[in-house]
Amino acid sequence: MRKRCLIYVITALAGMAAVLNAETGNFGEVTVQIDDQPLQRFVAKSAVFYESVAIDYDTTVLVKSAPDTRTLYSPQLHQGTNFVLHLLLTFPGDTAAAHLPAYDVYFNLGDSLFEQLTFNNADSHAFLYTNGSLTPEKLYSRQQSGVFNLKPMEGNEGVAGSFDTEFEFPAPGVAGEYHRYHLKGSLSIPVTSMRVGDETNITQTDDQKKRLRRNLAIAVVISVFVILFALR
Repeated sequence: MRKRCLIYVITALAGMAAVLNAETGNFGEVTVQIDDQPLQRFVAKSAVFYESVAIDYDTTVLVKSAPDTRTLYSPQLHQGTNFVLHLLLTFPGDTAAAHLPAYDVYFNLGDSLFEQLTFNNADSHAFLYTNGSLTPEKLYSRQQSGVFNLKPMEGNEGVAGSFDTEFEFPAPGVAGEYHRYHLKGSLSIPVTSMRVGDETNITQTDDQKKRLRRNLAIAVVISVFVILFALR
């Protein structure tokens, strides 16, 4: 009897995990071309959509190593008026084990998203870092062109659409050197991956909170039924 109960409880826990994590995984596919190199296909391992935020290098990391102190930079988000899309692009499979690059990309989409957004030689709207690295200088994109078509899903289920953009971004540690990046893809970002900025921090959207509460309630109901069945 105890063994059977244990099996049911394990099953219940697995079911709860499945319910709570049903919306994680691949958020879309993106192709990346750097300069004249061959085009590469990535998956969006993570995609987070921010509302009412600003992005810039307002926070630094100090690395102390006697006798010197180094300052390193990375993009930071805080309360503002813009929409920002943050993507973690990896090769399908285990990128780290294969020693393949992963790209951490931020796109500042401005303050009016839900129309076709067009860039025409815009500066400072994209931030791209390889393998999450920090840099000793503040790096800004330039000459960005392209379009973003990201719109709300039906029923406030999230944001979905496509984009096609290219821009130049500095080579870290090499003064005056830029590379041309062309990114194109489609995304489906559930409400659980949406955030909103406020005066103190960046929190879940109201829709996301409702979704998480609903998933938790479903998980609790599943566990109750399984436990009652196991104790029959």
